[in-house]
Amino acid sequence: MEEHDVAILLTGVGKRYDIVSAFAEHAFVVAADPSPYAPARYAAHVRAAPPRIDDPGYVPFLAELVERYGVKAVVPLTDLDLEVLARARPGLPALVPDPDVCRATYDKFETHELLLRHGLPSPPTVLPGEEPPSYPVMVKPRRGSGARSIHPAADRSEMDFFVEYVKEPVMVQRLMGGPEFSIDLLCDLDGRCLNAIPRTMIESRGGESIKGTVIDDPELVELGRAVGEALPARGPCTVQAFRDPEIGLGITDVNTRFGGAFPAPMYAALPGRTYPELIVRMASGERVEPHVGEFRSGHTFTRWYWQTELDADLRPTDRDIVSGGPRSPVAGVDADDAVNRLHMQRTADRASAPAFTALELDAWRGFLRTYSTLVRDLDDELTRRHGLPVSSYDVLVQLDEAPEGRLRMSALADAVLLSRSGLSRLVTRLESQGLIERMECSNDARGSFAAITDQGRERLDEARLTHRAGVRERFFDKLGERDLRNLAKAWDRVLAD
Repeated sequence: MEEHDVAILLTGVGKRYDIVSAFAEHAFVVAADPSPYAPARYAAHVRAAPPRIDDPGYVPFLAELVERYGVKAVVPLTDLDLEVLARARPGLPALVPDPDVCRATYDKFETHELLLRHGLPSPPTVLPGEEPPSYPVMVKPRRGSGARSIHPAADRSEMDFFVEYVKEPVMVQRLMGGPEFSIDLLCDLDGRCLNAIPRTMIESRGGESIKGTVIDDPELVELGRAVGEALPARGPCTVQAFRDPEIGLGITDVNTRFGGAFPAPMYAALPGRTYPELIVRMASGERVEPHVGEFRSGHTFTRWYWQTELDADLRPTDRDIVSGGPRSPVAGVDADDAVNRLHMQRTADRASAPAFTALELDAWRGFLRTYSTLVRDLDDELTRRHGLPVSSYDVLVQLDEAPEGRLRMSALADAVLLSRSGLSRLVTRLESQGLIERMECSNDARGSFAAITDQGRERLDEARLTHRAGVRERFFDKLGERDLRNLAKAWDRVLAD
């Protein structure tokens, strides 16, 4: 496994690229999702397409992955297979509560009754046919997620209408006033709460929080701890609650999995204590001590979206809509700051950074246009004829020219100018095609080599002819010997320290 001692299997990964990526920093990650279009599959070291959760072959499929990759923990990212995985324990090392807890928390009315049995605050809730203590109320499905089919009702007639309108079992709950909060907590295998981190819910879409602020609220921290240890939870858990001005705290939902606002506890955690890190440590056999209430508060997260391009065979390409990936959020400045800085520096900038001459602009822009055009054309040609983008071709060239046809992953990343994470995905893709293989480092158990295979050399030999012909046609044949000599000297001067 690639420079990680612990393997983690994540199921139902869907679009949770953030969660898969966070685990991949600390463990060898296998991502399972039946959909080839699930973006988060492509953030893992290995991706797999299991049968549907209701298929009898689902658990055996996961068990085979556990055996093949030495998986130490199975972590579901949706509600759908929580009970299935719970019933598969201890055969599967699933980090989930007991089956009865999974079943109860998948049904919101059973969750309400479970909370009351443990003496925990839950808003007044009834089933259709019963009269609620007061109005207004919320009519919402007992099962499911995504905040779908939830309707406020101001009186009895509106409640009766929505009970009939929603075509699935529903419950009727007090419409809570006041601010809404979520508490992201993590419990160990014994149900001890390791930490509970509360946050506001500034904005939600489709039932998922997309903006919020981590807050230092001892009452909410204690509420999260109490819920996690009362159930008991095992693994991640998210508790949603309102602080109603009339009845105080009331828990409206409990999900025994990571919540949509996964970034909040990631940013809030103290060094070495993010929830993925703690799960990896527990999976390796370490007993992590509780540190409830120890986190950073005051930071706000705002979630956003990105995408992955897949080729005709539904394999990820190396292309992005922006060169080098999404722009850094700290690259820009606020408008007021920008105006002030511009005003203060304009005179100095004019003196220290004179405008480009026409010749300089021609040289610089010409270089950028030439590089962009040549790389794009060569990439298209290599991909079309050999299924090898320029980045893949470069990796094979570096390995072919290396002693014994192999390089350490870090050395390969430096050679091809890729980040370690970018190289990891590319190597995984080339390995799946049989073009390279990973080899363990005999003197460093955590290190690994990438080595070109015979099949890789054959593909490279074929692609090399195309690449050389393309470079010659588009570049060398358009320049004389003197031009080439001058360019070679110019590049040396530009890159000299």
